[in-house]
Amino acid sequence: MARDIIDDRLVGALHIRAMDRASFRSDPAVDHVAFQAGTLNALMDGHFGGDATVGEVLAHGDHGIGTIEHLAGELVIVDGEAFVVDAKGLVKRVPSDTPTPFAVVCRFSPLAVVELHGPLGLSNLRERLDGLVPESLSVLAVKVDGEFSELRLRSVHAQKPPYPSLSEVTRHQTEWNVPSAHGTGSGSGFRTGPQVWRFRDITFTSSLTTGLRVATSSISRW
Repeated sequence: MARDIIDDRLVGALHIRAMDRASFRSDPAVDHVAFQAGTLNALMDGHFGGDATVGEVLAHGDHGIGTIEHLAGELVIVDGEAFVVDAKGLVKRVPSDTPTPFAVVCRFSPLAVVELHGPLGLSNLRERLDGLVPESLSVLAVKVDGEFSELRLRSVHAQKPPYPSLSEVTRHQTEWNVPSAHGTGSGSGFRTGPQVWRFRDITFTSSLTTGLRVATSSISRW
C-alpha cells in the first residue's frame, strides 16, 4: 500500500549527502538536488500534521508530489505552482502557509523534450519514456503535457486527529472515472535493473477542475 503513495524503491535510489553552509548557495537545478519534507514512515504511521509549509517546500523546487495537512488530498507541484486534488476530484491552488507532512520536489531542468503522437496506451507511453533515459541515471523527474482519455482516478478525504494509519485511509479512498481531459503531470521514475525503468503514477492538474492520478514528456534528473 505504501507504493500507492511513493515507491520505497525510489527512496532507496536517492543519494543523501552531508552539506556545509556554503553548499546551500549551490544551484539545485545544476546539481540535480531533490528536497524532501517529512518521511514515508511517519506518513504511514498517521502523522498527517506537518512541520514544513508548502511555501517552504516551493523555495527548494518547482516540480514534485506529496500531500497536505490532514492528508486532505494529493499535492502536485507543476511549474512552481502547488495544487491539491481533493476526494471530490476538485483541484485547488494551495496557500503557501499550508502545512505538509510529506512532499518531494526538485528544480525541473529537462534533459530531453519529446513530442509523442498518439493515441498511446499506458504501456506504450512507458516504453517511449524508457527510450529517453540515459544509462548513467538512476532517478528521474518526469513531466507530461497532453490529452488523456478513459482515466480511473483516486484521492482521499481529509482526516481528523487522532489520525488513523495511511493504509486505513487508503482503504476508503474515493475513485472515479473521467472520459477525457487535458492536463500537465508531475512524477518520477527509477531504474530497477540494468535496462529496466519504472515510472510511478503521476498526479496532474486539468484546468483546475479535475484531479488526475495516472501514469505517464520531458524528463529531468533529480
